[in-house]
Amino acid sequence: PPVSGDGPSLERRNPTGASHDPTTWPRRDGTRTPGAVNSKATPRIRPFGVVVAEGDTGSQTADAVVYLEDIHGDPYTATEPITIDWTTVDIPSNPAVAHPGSDYVATSGTLTINPGESQSTVPVEILGDTIDEPPLLYGEWALLSFPNPSPTATLWPGFFGLALISTIDDDP
Repeated sequence: PPVSGDGPSLERRNPTGASHDPTTWPRRDGTRTPGAVNSKATPRIRPFGVVVAEGDTGSQTADAVVYLEDIHGDPYTATEPITIDWTTVDIPSNPAVAHPGSDYVATSGTLTINPGESQSTVPVEILGDTIDEPPLLYGEWALLSFPNPSPTATLWPGFFGLALISTIDDDP
């Protein structure tokens, strides 16, 4: 279809014959976005955070998402089990961050992303309270560290390989 604007009408062109699906568009380096096909043999494990409301009583589970990606940042589907250890991180000297026992349950484990999957979640139990806490960039922070990835994967270096759980204080 024509593209209109200030100048003369132009026809959209597809000189390469490539699909209009962005998962198949070529990159500047000549490679193509992989879509469901892995472009590199070694995936990166990329932890993401999650935002949850604190609540006044009881507890709830915050599921921090962990993705697999290739070196271009595109989704990577595991071809073999990929594991990484994880643990909550306590920063006791900072009153503005979440603390184990009063804001969340300290825990650790091993996350496995199975063949055919490209992501999984790490569950952390968030504890509700009625304490009015000072906001720190949208709430109290709980950090997850990810040491010891599988030998067949690397940890994404951004944000020091940490995931952030931001707990929004909903108290007056």
